[in-house]
Amino acid sequence: MHKINNNGATLIEMLTVLVIFVVIAAVIYTTMFSNWLTFDDRMARADMWHEANEIFETITDISRNAKSISVAVAPDGEKTAIVTDTDDATVATYVVTVDGKFQIVHAGGAVQTLTENLDASNSDLVELTTKSLYVKLAFQKELFRRTIHFETATEVLVRN
Repeated sequence: MHKINNNGATLIEMLTVLVIFVVIAAVIYTTMFSNWLTFDDRMARADMWHEANEIFETITDISRNAKSISVAVAPDGEKTAIVTDTDDATVATYVVTVDGKFQIVHAGGAVQTLTENLDASNSDLVELTTKSLYVKLAFQKELFRRTIHFETATEVLVRN
């Protein structure tokens, strides 16, 4: 008679344990990776929202004491809004550059870049009246071979 050795595991038992381990590891990895991508997406959108709010607050503060706003579009697609005071002197110029920057050129000539993450083709400065400006900002950010888009808009009014 043959004596059966019960001290070890058979090959079938080892493969079964290995398959179960691989399936559990794949489920855990997929869940963690999906959550990580979602977290990065939400953080990028929050950063863009914060940038947009900073831009809106800055241009609202500058435009508050202005007399009028006029908009121009350059042949290369660069959009500018010129803010003038009661003496018709330029207070500031808001610029959406073709390379995705939102800049403010102050009266003294100092240039302040508020963001470099704009989608210039979808961002816009529109003169509604000489006393109001519609500002549409479209942001885009590259994350792990995918692009995150975010758009927001507001109307800026002058008080004088």
